[in-house]
Amino acid sequence: MGTDAVRAAPRIGRPTKYRPDFARRAELICRRGLTDVELADFFGVAKSTLNLWKLRHPEFSDSLKRGKLYADALVAEALYRRGCGYSHPAMATFVDAKSGTVLRVSYTKHYPPDTAACIFWLTNRQPGKWTNRPSAASRTLSPTHGSGLVIFKKAAVTLDSSPLAYRRARFLSCAKKNPSFAWSTPNAPCSCALNSPP
Repeated sequence: MGTDAVRAAPRIGRPTKYRPDFARRAELICRRGLTDVELADFFGVAKSTLNLWKLRHPEFSDSLKRGKLYADALVAEALYRRGCGYSHPAMATFVDAKSGTVLRVSYTKHYPPDTAACIFWLTNRQPGKWTNRPSAASRTLSPTHGSGLVIFKKAAVTLDSSPLAYRRARFLSCAKKNPSFAWSTPNAPCSCALNSPP
């Protein structure tokens, strides 16, 4: 049964619990990372009913997609920051044991790049260059040690020095310096030190 057939099917039985305001509520809930099963539980329906709502109400389906995309983007940004390392302002509180004086000190807390986050990011974003499993083409049988020994060749990874890679690096550099630059004018010239290719 196709999507159009489901939308056009006569409604027999109990009236639907679906209301138009569910679309906005579902988007806000999906932004918090809830799954379809948890969303169905929130609305007090079975997952199959939720799936029917997606088919019968396109605005509901679209709102779920928007909410899930937003949540995925937040996780991707956090993973990226963890992989590159980041700093943020923090506050430390000290109490003098003798006088009871409270001293608050502001400082910058630094988190170094996390190797596991880097590996996860690269194996998913560039599977052709980075992988946890060697491909069949990179395996060779050793003639002196019988057919049981497999030797894995190391793949060489080169840095991309193309103009496109340079422009992307320049854009990201400017975006870090000025966050409003990154989203308002992606092709605008910048005044950073990377204005011309090497």
